[in-house]
Amino acid sequence: MALDGVITIDASGIVTDWDSQTTVLFGWAHEEVMGKLLIARRSFSIVIGRRICKRFGSISGREPAHIGEGYMFSTFIRDITDRRRTEQRLASQYAVI
Repeated sequence: MALDGVITIDASGIVTDWDSQTTVLFGWAHEEVMGKLLIARRSFSIVIGRRICKRFGSISGREPAHIGEGYMFSTFIRDITDRRRTEQRLASQYAVI
């Protein structure tokens, strides 16, 4: 199983592909998000339609592809929630010492 989810959007931000690992990460089925506007926020949350998800921790970039007369972008997403929790726990332990 892949660790990263992959979302593909068109130049307008409309979801054109949503892989199975992205479904695992967000809990939203492929059918629920296809054709919806995706808005990525700096607070590591995304908005699709009227749904907001704050579950993931890392967007590793958008890779543009020139298709016909337009562009598509693939975004790779990894949930780093556990890593952040570990970092916070270790930081608080060292602060006590």
